[in-house]
Amino acid sequence: MDTTPEYIKQCAMAAVDLYDYYLENHSSLRPLFIYDFATERVSMLMWAPNVLREKLGIKENSIIVSIESDKDRGMWIQEGTRESDKPVIILWRQDQLQEMLHCSIGEGMNRLWAYFHEWFCKIGAVEYSKSSWEQLWLAFVMKEKYGKVWNGEEWEVDH
Repeated sequence: MDTTPEYIKQCAMAAVDLYDYYLENHSSLRPLFIYDFATERVSMLMWAPNVLREKLGIKENSIIVSIESDKDRGMWIQEGTRESDKPVIILWRQDQLQEMLHCSIGEGMNRLWAYFHEWFCKIGAVEYSKSSWEQLWLAFVMKEKYGKVWNGEEWEVDH
């Protein structure tokens, strides 16, 4: 799973474009890897079972759990506080990114891989040579669904 600052930035800048997909599919996407700005660390957004919610005294049906034990700050962020209002950014997994296109193209995974391979051989191999698989698939999703490319700072419409 890519948790590099570059991928966090790419996901943050893609959030507006990918928000509708998240809304339509949020119940099937969990657990989600996220970057939590309140704690400044990579975490997981997971369902909170009823017994845990009762024990913690929370009403929300989800909980954010850190996956970086070396950065544990021993903090609990109460709902409704200024800290709880800080955004989280979804760090899309490769399978989630593939599913976005698999659904929109309406083809099988073999066809999706053929499209990806064609794109990678034309553009991706040069522009994204040092990228992780998540970065490659995010770039492919942004290009195919929104006609955007990464310029190092933001996703811009490809001319």
